[in-house]
Amino acid sequence: MKRILITVLAVLLFFTACNGTPKPTEHIEETHYTGELIQVTEAHDVGLRGVSVLGPESLTASAAEPSVTFSVTFVGVSPVGAPEGGRVCTVKLIQDGEVLQTIDDYRLTEGSTAEFTVSYEFARYATLETPHLVVELDYEDEYRYTVIPVTLADYPDEYYALTSGDPFPYAMTIITNKNVAIIYGKDEAGEYTCPVKTFICSTGISTPTGGTYKLLQKYDWKLLLHDLWGQYATWVTGSILIHSVPYLSNEKDNLWSWQYNRLGGSVSAGCIRMRVCDCKWIYDYCPCGTPVTFTVLRELPEGITYPSYDELDLDSPYAGWDPTDPDPENPWKPVLPDDSWIAEVPNYEALHEAFTQMTSSEYERFARTSELFVPSEE
Repeated sequence: MKRILITVLAVLLFFTACNGTPKPTEHIEETHYTGELIQVTEAHDVGLRGVSVLGPESLTASAAEPSVTFSVTFVGVSPVGAPEGGRVCTVKLIQDGEVLQTIDDYRLTEGSTAEFTVSYEFARYATLETPHLVVELDYEDEYRYTVIPVTLADYPDEYYALTSGDPFPYAMTIITNKNVAIIYGKDEAGEYTCPVKTFICSTGISTPTGGTYKLLQKYDWKLLLHDLWGQYATWVTGSILIHSVPYLSNEKDNLWSWQYNRLGGSVSAGCIRMRVCDCKWIYDYCPCGTPVTFTVLRELPEGITYPSYDELDLDSPYAGWDPTDPDPENPWKPVLPDDSWIAEVPNYEALHEAFTQMTSSEYERFARTSELFVPSEE
């Protein structure tokens, strides 16, 4: 869930009444609003008599920048005939016709300034319509209103993982017979139903075909069977790990190259092999305790397409490197995702450490309830 903090600054300047009578507008019901979103222009009568400046036309709210300023200037709105003590200004946060939060009975007099704070938590992957603010001002026994869309800024899933406060922001489903792993985020009901990422992988003869487990432990490098090594390995259960395509040693330029081109096939002894960029994403943003479900399906879930990848050129002098490894020494020079969001995360290193490692007390708790032995594979 992300925290939306919307600060509404209404600057109201009261002068003499302007000429003409505003078009009548329907009073907004307390619990529902079904009016059309209005594109505001300087000359457009939006129901608030005498509005000359309304800006911005939409508000941007995100976890990285939770506070925004909305300013509206009323010109020619007469206090004559207003209730004793001034006019009543109301701000409502509305989504899907439902009033999520209301601030009202704020009495405004000529030249007064009011500041409103409206806050609400939205699901990161909610499918609801764009929320919007409704600003109302009472006038001659009825309310005039205007509508301002609230844009929910799109920030990275990685940012959400580290800042949402949700200990398990994602869940993983591995479709063993399809060699596909799907990362799901939570919907507005808190259920893992929203696909976030899809990874191609390789499973094997001992890979589970059913059941739900939890990620138990993580390793930068993990020694596997036959003196092979896996990078960014995450222990799932028994001898099953998620890790990179095997390396001949724990050196990044010593990939077992031809095995890379077997991704998408059932070729391991049971572990789940992935490209480095994919198993590192799990290593970085799916903390220990994240649920992992194994299943067998005839078809991929609706809306999920089979992931593709570029095979490795085995004749290249760089064939010892996974071409997706974000290491700056990688001669393939992969296009890296934008990580500028990291600067917006307070205590990033500590948060990231919490996601990639398990505390000793947590490990001991898992050890008491799990069949604990050193996992090895391949």
